[in-house]
Amino acid sequence: MLYSLLVPLLLAFQAAPGVDELNDGKIALTAHDYAKAADQFRAALASADDEAVKLVALTQLAAASRLLGRSDEAEQALKQAAPLGIKLHGDTSLEVAAILSALSGAQRAQGKRKYAILSIESALRMRELHPTEKLVDFANDLFSAAKIRIDLEDTRAAKGLLTRALGTCEMALPPESPQCLRMLDELAGILRLRTEYSEAEPLFVRALRLRESVDGPDAPDLIPTIDSLAYVYFGLKRYEDAEPMYRRLLGLWETSAGPDHPMVALTLDKMAEFYAAQARYSEAEPLIIRATAIRTNALIDSLKRAGRVFFEDLVRSTEKP
Repeated sequence: MLYSLLVPLLLAFQAAPGVDELNDGKIALTAHDYAKAADQFRAALASADDEAVKLVALTQLAAASRLLGRSDEAEQALKQAAPLGIKLHGDTSLEVAAILSALSGAQRAQGKRKYAILSIESALRMRELHPTEKLVDFANDLFSAAKIRIDLEDTRAAKGLLTRALGTCEMALPPESPQCLRMLDELAGILRLRTEYSEAEPLFVRALRLRESVDGPDAPDLIPTIDSLAYVYFGLKRYEDAEPMYRRLLGLWETSAGPDHPMVALTLDKMAEFYAAQARYSEAEPLIIRATAIRTNALIDSLKRAGRVFFEDLVRSTEKP
């Protein structure tokens, strides 16, 4: 009975002006043909008379515009979508929160940080009225707000937002999920930036254990976490914990990039500084010598390549009639 009542409504919506263009735009978007998608969404918007169709067309147009690098066009589409969303779903709805979240992203992409923070904070206030719904979106908005606060150099506010984002994410997803891991990384990084090493250390340890369980102990993806953990141990003067981290960092760079890679030289510099801080100069000296040799050889190779290019260009120019 219910199905027989819904069928005419579904058919009516499918036949509504703008729906065909809307569907064509979604197909183009899925196929990564963003220019065609944007054109189809504009066509849907121009021909639609149903406000629900217009709302979808505007939000999809904003998505296609962002993917085309046209954040200003995305912003304008979302500004048109917001009042429609309020009219259709209410001014505290999750649908409007999603529009404001996307609007904040478009504004941030243009460097409009003060507008971006206002938009994302409005979205968060709406989400706080629905604290048990769409937790992943809530966590992502908290994370976005934190990133804007970092842009504004407000690390104190960013720390609080990231703490909430991580807790919310872990209520919705496993802790090793990429979304939760990036929040864990960002929170640990903020604490490191604020020299709050005692708080940062357990987070970096946790991140390292999670990545080891997923990728194994020798994966190159561990490098940033090990680097940060060594830095934090060094800052805490926990030299006995920092030293194996630095050695492991060096080994990973040598294995993944080769023994003469510039990042190996940079890691050798860090280790030399670590040993020098403890007056262990006899251990620091060979590291400095090796780092210098890597950079010297790289410079010689670069000069040789530049010389060959210059010589070949000179030969070609003299051969011209």
